[in-house]
Amino acid sequence: ENLRVILNLLAKTDPDLDFSPVIREYNEEVRKELDFRIEANNMEEVRNLLKKSKIRAIVPETVPDFVTERVLVMDFCEGFPARDTERLDKYNVDRELLLERVCAAWAVQMHVGGVFN
Repeated sequence: ENLRVILNLLAKTDPDLDFSPVIREYNEEVRKELDFRIEANNMEEVRNLLKKSKIRAIVPETVPDFVTERVLVMDFCEGFPARDTERLDKYNVDRELLLERVCAAWAVQMHVGGVFN
C-alpha cells in the first residue's frame, strides 16, 4: 500500500508516468512470497536445478506434511555468514571457490531455470 501511494504521488509530477503495472506485479509477487507452499515448491525446483547442473550447494529439504500457506518446516543447516572472515579463516574456506559456487548457483537459477530463491 505504501509503495502505491509513493508511486501515485510521483506520477502526479509527470502525468505520462504510469506505475500501475509495477504496483500490480509487486503485489502479486509479495503474495506469492507469503505463501509458504509456493516457497517450498521453489526450494525443490532450485535444489533439482542445482543438482542437475552439478553445482554443490545446500538447499534445505522441506517437511511436506508440515508445510502450509503460513508455515514452512525445513531442515536446519548449520553455517555462518559468508562475510564472517574470522570463521572463513578458521575453517580454511577457499574464498575463490566459495565465490565461484555462489555465482554459479545464482547464474543457473536466473539464466537456466528462470528462478531465484
